[in-house]
Amino acid sequence: MRQLLSLAPILVSLCALLVSLGSFLIAWRGLRTSVVPTIIFSYGPHGWIFENVGNGPALNLMLYDGHGGQWERAVRCYAMAKGSERTLPWVRQPGQLGATYTDVHRRRFTSYCQHDETHIMKTPIQWHGKIERERMLRQKVANQPLSNSTDPYSLLDEDMPLGDSLP
Repeated sequence: MRQLLSLAPILVSLCALLVSLGSFLIAWRGLRTSVVPTIIFSYGPHGWIFENVGNGPALNLMLYDGHGGQWERAVRCYAMAKGSERTLPWVRQPGQLGATYTDVHRRRFTSYCQHDETHIMKTPIQWHGKIERERMLRQKVANQPLSNSTDPYSLLDEDMPLGDSLP
């Protein structure tokens, strides 16, 4: 009995250590998930928009659009703050929209929209073509009046500087 009583302080200390470690892990996980961005796509009065409805900024943002299961265009965009939205003036009638982005902890996320449904996943979109820059694409679209029959991609010059392929 005396031996059990002599072990009591050690057992209490071990229990306290385990509770502290568990609390730390829960708090650490909460901190990491509290800054997760979430990009969604929707159609508004001025065309397609994408919005960050998550709790953190979307960094290293790449947007994709295409048809029939094939991605036709990749555009590198500026980072998006929590709660911000942007229009996609170069997108008219996509069959699918996608975005890959990272959070502040460099974790990669993908949003994929097809048939008016947006899905969030960890698998990145595979792209091996050229990457346009949002600023250049927006300037080209803004400087040209678009009718419903105008293809916004036709406004891009062949000699427009493009980025490299995704790693």
